[in-house]
Amino acid sequence: MRVFIGIELTKPTKEALFDVQQQLIPASKKGRFTDKDNFHLTLQFIGETNQKEIEQLKNAVAETAAHSTAFKVAVETVDKFQKKNGLILWAGPKETQPLLHLYDQLHTIMKKQAINIEKHPYTPHITLGRNIVWEKGKESSLLQSLVDPIPVKIDTLTLFESVRVNGRLIYRPFMRYPLNNADKTVERKEE
Repeated sequence: MRVFIGIELTKPTKEALFDVQQQLIPASKKGRFTDKDNFHLTLQFIGETNQKEIEQLKNAVAETAAHSTAFKVAVETVDKFQKKNGLILWAGPKETQPLLHLYDQLHTIMKKQAINIEKHPYTPHITLGRNIVWEKGKESSLLQSLVDPIPVKIDTLTLFESVRVNGRLIYRPFMRYPLNNADKTVERKEE
């Protein structure tokens, strides 16, 4: 099972990100744009795991959620990471401190529970596209601050499974853990 820990996004947030993404597509000559249903904010990529590791991860995520308080951020920036196969285009918040704190808290608990992962510098972001190559001269006006920031409520930690269904990549939530002060309609759920 290929898994990661992240933040699910609401339908209105995904719609707003989709609108941003659609402005980027005409300026690209090649690449893969993220399916709107797969928009999420990753806290930690895990990769291939067995059932024992899944149980350890569930415990770590549950403990992190129990010690974390719900908060909000605003997606305000569109930017890029340079990779050898092209660009990764992303949207993210300017104020990242709450997310960095949540990331550090998750890592502290994972380390305490002897879950081995590599810790990399963390830039909170939502991937809009991968391996993007721009049409000449088009990118400079697109990578900027958003006129209308997109609100994101961080109230649940989710374990996602990355699967292919009929050739289509799907990020499927299979465990949800509400943070403290989260809306009570969000419940711990295994799908």
